Amino acid sequence: MKSVKNKSVLHLLSLFTMVGKSIGIIVLIISLVSVCYAQGSIDGFLKPKGEADIGISYSDEKAANYFAGPNKIEFSRRFEVVGFYSAYGLSKNISLVSNLTLLNGEWQDGAVFVKAGKENIKLKNTPISIIGALGFSAPLSDYEVNGGDAIGQQSYNVMHRLVVQAILKPGFFVNTSFGFDNPVEVVPPACLYSFKIGYYKNKIYTDVWYAAQTAIGGKDYRGVGDLRPSTFRELGVSFSKIGGTVYYQMMKYIGFSFSYSQILCGRNVPTSSALCFGVMFKV
Repeated sequence: MKSVKNKSVLHLLSLFTMVGKSIGIIVLIISLVSVCYAQGSIDGFLKPKGEADIGISYSDEKAANYFAGPNKIEFSRRFEVVGFYSAYGLSKNISLVSNLTLLNGEWQDGAVFVKAGKENIKLKNTPISIIGALGFSAPLSDYEVNGGDAIGQQSYNVMHRLVVQAILKPGFFVNTSFGFDNPVEVVPPACLYSFKIGYYKNKIYTDVWYAAQTAIGGKDYRGVGDLRPSTFRELGVSFSKIGGTVYYQMMKYIGFSFSYSQILCGRNVPTSSALCFGVMFKV
C-alpha cells in the first residue's frame, strides 16, 4: 500500500515541478486544513496567458468542540498548516491551479486542477463568467487517519467544480460555485456549494462568503450499528461555514492578505475558527 502511495506522491510532485518550470519558480503558501479551505482553490477569475500568482501564508486553526456525527462533544484541537499554491495562465481561457498542504509538521494532501471557461459574457449588460475545473488530489504521506491525532482521510479524489460569476458594477462581483468530490476508495463522496460577494479596485480586494459541504452517506464518529466506522476514512464529513478575506497590493508584484473563517455546524468536523495571514506574488 505504501509503495502505491509513494508512486502517487512522486507523480503529483512531478506535476508541481513541471508547473514550477513553466513559471520559473516553486511556490510556497500556507493554507487551511481540508475542511477549512472548502471555500475553494477555484475562483471566478482566469489568469492571463503567461501570468502567475504565487504566495506565502500562515494559518492557525483552533477548535474547542467536535461534531460526533451531528452531536457536539468537547474535544479541543489546534492545527497549523503550511502548503504550496500556484495559479498559472496556460492560455486566455485555461489556467492551472495547484497546492500542497503541510499540517502540524506532516505532509497531508496535494491537488492539481485544470480550470477553463469564458469571462465577460454579456447578459443584459452584466458581464458573466462561467468557469469549470477538473482536479485530482492525493495524500502526500502515510499520515494518521484514526484517533485524536488524525489529520485527514488519505483520499485519492477526483474533483469537479463549476463557478458562475457576475460583475454587478465596476469593482463589485458575486459568484456561486458547485462541486462534487468523488473519492476512488472508501471515503464517502461529497457535494459542495459556496456563495461569495466581493469588491476589488486598484490595490484592494475583499470578499465575504458562505460555503457548505454535504457528504453522501458515510459513517459517524461514535456511531452505532450501520453508522459505526471500521476506520475514520469512512466518516461522512459535512459542514456549513462563513468567512472573509482582505487583500492589499502593496507593490506592483507583492500583496498581503488576511482571512478569517468559522465553521457554524456540521457532521464529523471540529467547531473551528481559523486566521490566515499571507503574502502573494504576481509573476
